[in-house]
Amino acid sequence: MTEFLTYDLKVAVLIAVFYFCYRLLMERETFHRLNRIVLLSSIALSLVLPLCVITFHETVEVEQTTATANPNPQSPITDMSAVTAADSVQMAPVDQSAVIFAIFIIGVLCRLFFIANSYRLLRRIISDSEQHTLEDDVTLAVVDLPVAPFSWMRTIVLSRIDYDERNPSILAHERGHIRLHHSWDIVFVEMLTALQWFNPVVWLLRRDLRTVHEYEADASVLSSDSDVSQYIQLLMRKAMGTKASILANGINNSTIKKRIFMMLKHKSNRRAWLKALYIAPIVAVSLVATAKTVTEFKPKPANPVTPTAVSNDTINKSNTLVWVLTDEEKKQAKTITPGAPGSINISAAIHDNGVKQNFDGSCYIVRVPKGCWIEDDEDSWIEVSWDRFLFAGKTTKIQLDGVPFDENSAPKLHYSVLKKIENHRKGNVNVVNLITKPVSIPSGIKNNASKK
Repeated sequence: MTEFLTYDLKVAVLIAVFYFCYRLLMERETFHRLNRIVLLSSIALSLVLPLCVITFHETVEVEQTTATANPNPQSPITDMSAVTAADSVQMAPVDQSAVIFAIFIIGVLCRLFFIANSYRLLRRIISDSEQHTLEDDVTLAVVDLPVAPFSWMRTIVLSRIDYDERNPSILAHERGHIRLHHSWDIVFVEMLTALQWFNPVVWLLRRDLRTVHEYEADASVLSSDSDVSQYIQLLMRKAMGTKASILANGINNSTIKKRIFMMLKHKSNRRAWLKALYIAPIVAVSLVATAKTVTEFKPKPANPVTPTAVSNDTINKSNTLVWVLTDEEKKQAKTITPGAPGSINISAAIHDNGVKQNFDGSCYIVRVPKGCWIEDDEDSWIEVSWDRFLFAGKTTKIQLDGVPFDENSAPKLHYSVLKKIENHRKGNVNVVNLITKPVSIPSGIKNNASKK
């Protein structure tokens, strides 16, 4: 409903832009066939362009996050089941779009009823007439009503007086309407007035299209060597008749002045048809205005290096994920100058998770890469730089992706494959799970810089 109203408003705006450019550039030119095509094309493009949306796609890599049930903990979730039906009715505001749509539909139906009634009256006039078949399969309907000559589809309607007069210019004019299929133009534009009844520009366009029809029919009469002055006098006499229907093409008084001016006007310069190219920039601007960009979010890998990207022969103590440190190596580490290659600040690397650990015997050193998610019983954070954790072998049960291992089966993996460390206390034992599979980091997890 709202989408259709928005579409119809876009159509109205485009019709207005096309029409005012036509009035400014093309209305006074003698290219009647071109002007007719321009007006009809303006209507068709106005109906189609709002439906043509050019879509551009872009991919953005984002950190992996997991949506929470209530992203704003300060805002409690309302229990909708607690709201009664009566309360819902009282709280519901008036839907203004529904009211506007109802008014729009009423206008459409009224206009369609008017068009249908005009068609019914037109068919009654033709069916009650005295009909004659002409040589080009055109039906000539003679009526005893004081109507101005008009045509509908392949039928020409004349009053008894005009039929007895048998003026060839009248038949030539109406045959011009039939040959150029003006009746189909009228049906098309009348349907548009039903869809755009609220748009005043549509009614102006409708009037100008009918005027162009008359220009074309007049040109077809004058092309047969008819005298211009006599034909103008004929138009002035016949324009006083009653118009039978809004669907009919006929001589009427409202356009006589314009038609006389156009018949006496010099032919437009051939280059003037280039003015019709104004349609192209309007189409281009419309397509640009309705274009949209669709952003596709792609999870950004926490670490660019995967286990298969690093061969075993490049793994050493400086880049291995798990390093089993013996007592002898611990003694050697303490003798190395702090900061020198191979040095380890054991005291700073301890991560005991609140458990009193016994560092006698072998220990595990886990190198933690930047961006790794660390979760223990006290906190959860993201590592912003590389670090090392030291776990005592006697008080730690260590796992790789949930599979336990010991100092004899420590995995040979590059530290960059590590995505998360889960370190949870169970009694006097630390259970450490090293996760190398992709993980989704919940929103709100801070990095270790803000943690500190």
